[in-house]
Amino acid sequence: TTFYEFKHVESKRPNVFRANHYSIDSELSNHLSAVFNTVQLPSRLNPKLPIMKFEDLPQLAPQAVTGVITPAVLNSYYNITSNTGSELASQAVFESLGQYYSPSDLTQFQETYDIPVQAISEDIGGYSSDSECTADANNCAEANLDVQYLIAVSQGTPTIYWYEDATDSFLAWIQAVAASDNPPLVNSISYGSVETSLPSAIANAFNTEALKLGTQGVSILVSSGDDGVANFQARTNPNKCGYNPSFPATSQYVTAIGATQGAESDTTEIACSSRTGGVITTGGGFSTIFSQPSWQSSAVANYFAIATTPVSGYTSGRGYPDLSLAGTNYEVVIGGSI
Repeated sequence: TTFYEFKHVESKRPNVFRANHYSIDSELSNHLSAVFNTVQLPSRLNPKLPIMKFEDLPQLAPQAVTGVITPAVLNSYYNITSNTGSELASQAVFESLGQYYSPSDLTQFQETYDIPVQAISEDIGGYSSDSECTADANNCAEANLDVQYLIAVSQGTPTIYWYEDATDSFLAWIQAVAASDNPPLVNSISYGSVETSLPSAIANAFNTEALKLGTQGVSILVSSGDDGVANFQARTNPNKCGYNPSFPATSQYVTAIGATQGAESDTTEIACSSRTGGVITTGGGFSTIFSQPSWQSSAVANYFAIATTPVSGYTSGRGYPDLSLAGTNYEVVIGGSI
């Protein structure tokens, strides 16, 4: 078998080596469930949209600039009476694609919003850098947002920054989490890939690990995406504007989180959409490869009883998101500036 080196010209991900084909001895094949990193190229990941600088917001459509989200706004809007976490708990953010977080930005954010100063308790992967965030805000947009607000809503809880840049990042990450002696009890993933681009063996292997973690009381919260049902690949190529559910949000063993707008302006929450002035359009829909679990049958039936959808089909798979909350106009410190 001959392996060839492949480079993704649009991302910072490392080169990979893949073969055109492989074979397995018949005596071994019955004992294997999957072979990874051999012929399949890694699926493309995508984080949330880059965060705009505060001074750039007025350049958006007027209806989109109605306020901002801060820790205090979240507490007030959702009636959160205490942000005190516990040293007995643990939480972590999954990051990838060259995203750094800035320790100094985290401290500045906490001081700005009157939050007790708390550093990351463990940095797995070594992607922390003040200079990277100063050089280019997009180097830290997602990571700084995740870290600053995760600690803000659960203060005092040990928080892990877990960077993973393997060729199959989601699978490598969850296998490492499942193999750890004390896995983080709450895990946040703000990334996604196109569900159908994943080999079924990888998706099923992820689900197996997520299921095992769930039996230990570990929660995995995953963004449903920022590009509606079309997913991120339609941003720059309208020809790819089709129905593309986002994985791992479509896994039955995670909690998929959608985005709303309204909290930033203290008005009634609605699904975040560019049609109603949102900076993003929340992802959601039904999986094309995973069946609908029985525990959500009633909720899906209630949804179709009141909803009108323009496209038929894709109504029997795993529905997502499971719940939604404020997902736009967050104030974040990046490179020393909000």
